[in-house]
Amino acid sequence: MAFDGLFCAALARELNETLAGARIEKIYQPLEDELLFLFHRGREKRQLYLSSNSNHARAHLLAEREGNPSEPSAFCMLLRKHFQGGKLLGAEQVGSERILRFTVESSSELGFAQRRLLYAEIMGKHSNLIAVDAESGRIIDAIKRVSFDMSRVRQVFPGQPYALPPDQGKLCLHAADEAALEARLGRREGIQAKELMQAVAGLSPFLAEEICLAAADADVLPPEGVP
Repeated sequence: MAFDGLFCAALARELNETLAGARIEKIYQPLEDELLFLFHRGREKRQLYLSSNSNHARAHLLAEREGNPSEPSAFCMLLRKHFQGGKLLGAEQVGSERILRFTVESSSELGFAQRRLLYAEIMGKHSNLIAVDAESGRIIDAIKRVSFDMSRVRQVFPGQPYALPPDQGKLCLHAADEAALEARLGRREGIQAKELMQAVAGLSPFLAEEICLAAADADVLPPEGVP
């Protein structure tokens, strides 16, 4: 199944039900572009896997533990400093994008409460895992740093204010009511999947095609009360 906006919304709900209130016991970085979080809540333990791999970026709970390098990377050590031991307050989808935002509350070195954000951007070759200070909104670090030479549109590096990927001007999948869709697409039959994807954020080609097929079937149904 495609990791689109609808799938991301369902995953956020599942992660909230499963992990909200749990503490981060350990953080690992099995591969260069992967993270593994071990959570515990009471006697229950769970594992959250996040990948920013350009070809198969994803996020999901993991049943079996992955192998880990003997020496943690600098990024992994930084995440342990800011997130390990903290409590997950919640996981949520950002708009209808393929972005998950995890809010974690932990203690600073002086014992003061602090909040950190982890953004999992599951967006193909642009996928990334970005740690952000919730108070200042500035990036602590990212698993993939993006300089101005790499992208003139959006830079991702420590100290830079975190900004979401550029808005494409599409309707939010969760707020696109009939009036908004009619204003964008017009009231007509035969709307194509490509047109729908250009109008509404978070739709995969498969989901857009299914919606168009369902709409076409609805158009040919007889009026209510007619056999």
